[in-house]
Amino acid sequence: MRLMRWLVAGAVAWALVALPAWGAAAEGGQPVAEPGPSLNAPIDKIPHRAELETLTGVKGWVVNGDPIPFTALQDMALRYRGPYMLQDLVTMTLLKQAAKAAGITVSEADVDAQVKSLRKDNGLTEEEPFRRFLQSERVTPEAFRESARMYVYIRKVIGAKVSVHDQDIRAIYDREAETTFRRPEIVSLDIGGGADERVVAAAVAELRKGTSLEDVIKKVNVPGVDPTKALGGNRNVFYMKGQSKGRFPPGLENVIFSAPTGQWVGPVRVESTAPRELKIPPSYAFFKVSEKSAARQFTFEEARDIIRERLLQEKISETFPEWLAGQMKAADITLQK
Repeated sequence: MRLMRWLVAGAVAWALVALPAWGAAAEGGQPVAEPGPSLNAPIDKIPHRAELETLTGVKGWVVNGDPIPFTALQDMALRYRGPYMLQDLVTMTLLKQAAKAAGITVSEADVDAQVKSLRKDNGLTEEEPFRRFLQSERVTPEAFRESARMYVYIRKVIGAKVSVHDQDIRAIYDREAETTFRRPEIVSLDIGGGADERVVAAAVAELRKGTSLEDVIKKVNVPGVDPTKALGGNRNVFYMKGQSKGRFPPGLENVIFSAPTGQWVGPVRVESTAPRELKIPPSYAFFKVSEKSAARQFTFEEARDIIRERLLQEKISETFPEWLAGQMKAADITLQK
């Protein structure tokens, strides 16, 4: 259940934050979103051994001559997670019973689609990040799939019990039209900087000749270089107008958004934001804007389905715990000995 809540939270966050505010699907582009939470938990550093993922058709394992029987794994699983695993089994059983009573079906194709959706929404489409995620959460691919299955059942069973009204959708749009559903002007750019104006000017000259940003930085940042002569840089940075705080130094915004695309610009003097008494010298930026997207207001029709999904998720999240508590209380559960 914890894994499912994490996945659903990630999916909802993507749908309700990234897409309506920064998505460019209506313009043929891809959504612009900040990177998701890091999956580089300490457990990721544990060496990966394929032998330890083989759980079927084996009687156990031998580690440096010492046996670990399969029954030891079963016993540990019961001691560590038995009650929680049983809770999930009972929850799934109650959901399946409710679905059957309501004539609701969940196919393997439904589960396949949900697995694909959850992986996409949580940035796990590639196999290596997916493997690291599973390791960090200490779950198997099968457990991930069963979490997706439970999510489908919850959505279908509880979703059939809640409703979203048009007036509520309209009210949210009217309240958030100038915030959530308005995307500011966006640029995509390569950007760098340094403390020495002459070094930055020389770097820009090289870049304008066609030298790559990586090669220019590598050429300057040789071992033992004076830190005041060093350069830094990043490629494919998305920058939203009015969002300069914490991203770029003040003063760069107007220069960036007035710059032409496809041309290296710089050096641009950037004053320090530190207290004046510290007498921090200015730095010098250089950049190349690769793409610009104009500011746009998402219409009510464009936002309708996104808001509906948001409200539906909220109602399902509110209703499911109460529904499950009632089902648990009313269920005839006996021990078989």
